[in-house]
Amino acid sequence: MSFYGPMKKKVAKKFTWCNNWPAGGLIQIRLDRAIVNTRWLEKWPETSVFHSPRVGSDHCPILIYSDPPFNRGPKQFKFEASWADDEECYEVINSAWSNQSLELFGDQWAMNLTNCSRHLSIWSKKFSNSRKEINVKMDQLQVLQEKFDDGSIHMAACLTKDIVELWGKEEAY
Repeated sequence: MSFYGPMKKKVAKKFTWCNNWPAGGLIQIRLDRAIVNTRWLEKWPETSVFHSPRVGSDHCPILIYSDPPFNRGPKQFKFEASWADDEECYEVINSAWSNQSLELFGDQWAMNLTNCSRHLSIWSKKFSNSRKEINVKMDQLQVLQEKFDDGSIHMAACLTKDIVELWGKEEAY
């Protein structure tokens, strides 16, 4: 099987467990593995294993993908509940929806809905994208954990704290 990191490098993670002890007590071991038999590989030849960075545990999560990733096409519009907390959201919706026309009601409603989703998508760019922030911090954590030493333990702990906070914000909405 191929081994990849979160940045899709063809490299197995050297260590999958760490005790996170600073000052000379640091222990790292490769404990966690994925094993498949030949029947599995015959059925799913594109199987890959990804080791994610350790967050909230002393073990690296192991993700097994049996199919290659595929492009899902353009993202569908989705209203984010967190936008409702911003007063400007109401103004964007009101402005986009107030387009009056002599067209049939059903057609006008569909046009207004499309117009509203387009305006909200543009307006929403002012908000930070927590998913992107999480991915950047996870990549940074991955790099730190690869060269884990006494100096990087504190930085890894700070990144882990940031990731957990971002997960909390994302989950709140």
